[in-house]
Amino acid sequence: MRWFTSDQHFGHTNIIAYCDRPFNSVWHMRTELIAHWNACVGEGDQVYVLGDFTMGSMNDLGHLGAALNGEKFLVPGNHDECWRGKRNIKRAPYGYAGFTILDDAVDIDMEGGVVARMCHFPLSEPGAVTRSGEPYVDRFTHYRPTVAKGQWLLHGHVHNAWKVKDHQINVGVDVWDYYPVSETEILRIVNG
Repeated sequence: MRWFTSDQHFGHTNIIAYCDRPFNSVWHMRTELIAHWNACVGEGDQVYVLGDFTMGSMNDLGHLGAALNGEKFLVPGNHDECWRGKRNIKRAPYGYAGFTILDDAVDIDMEGGVVARMCHFPLSEPGAVTRSGEPYVDRFTHYRPTVAKGQWLLHGHVHNAWKVKDHQINVGVDVWDYYPVSETEILRIVNG
């Protein structure tokens, strides 16, 4: 089975308030996210993390990788230390944690001939505002993916802004009750 997820933000205290997550601490969030992941992902499964896996200490990355079931693939997001937009890119800790690092945008062949593009970023974030209510200035325009006409995009980054929008599916934990989403569920959405 293949699974898709993003935006765990392990180690990020402020994400709890920012996304109104139901956790009372970073440790509580970590424990619950690991339990939710392992409740559905088996040892032989593949998991595609579409960015922003952690914002905590890189020293903790290995412990997280060891605690999570499945073969892990990472499409880097803007908070991942291996993302190409960082000044000092650190890839080795992700490898030690059991991740295979993929390109920033990569296609995946799914059942039924569906080819979806995976990227941390959605196509755009129209109408977004900052937490203070100011208009959002898109700092990531040159990292946004392109897709073929009619192609679906699996992404993260927008947290709880939407689950499905046009041909975009947000696989972030904030809209999937803190669980990864299965390929079966993705195909149910794609096939209407």
